[in-house]
This record gives sequence, structure tokens and C-alpha cells, in this order.
Amino acid sequence: MNSWSSGTRVRRHVTSNLDLIEWHQAFPANKLLASATLDRMRHNAYCLVLEGKSYQARVNFRR
Repeated sequence: MNSWSSGTRVRRHVTSNLDLIEWHQAFPANKLLASATLDRMRHNAYCLVLEGKSYQARVNFRR
């Protein structure tokens, strides 16, 4: 019996600075791999898009 058939839910948090339509750039040699990866990650997923200035950039600028 493998772990996928146990009925447990797995939570993953994925962050990226690429927009969903730009993910093909992450896999330039294999656009099919990019499409398949994105398909599997987005299946039954919530997509949260944050817009605005980066807090990280603001903190690094003050140093």
C-alpha cells in the first residue's frame, strides 16, 4: 500500500515570483513538463495572489 492511497491529505505551500502564465519560462527546455507540473499543483488548490511592494525589498533597502 503506497502513501497516496491512505486517504490522508497533504498540504504544500508553493511561492513564486512568476505569474502562472510565466511558468513555462522556468522549464524552457520542456514546456510539457512545466504544464504538467502546474496542472498537478493547481488541482484542487487555492491560488492566492499578492500584489504591491515587497516587504523584503523594503527591509533590505533600509540596511
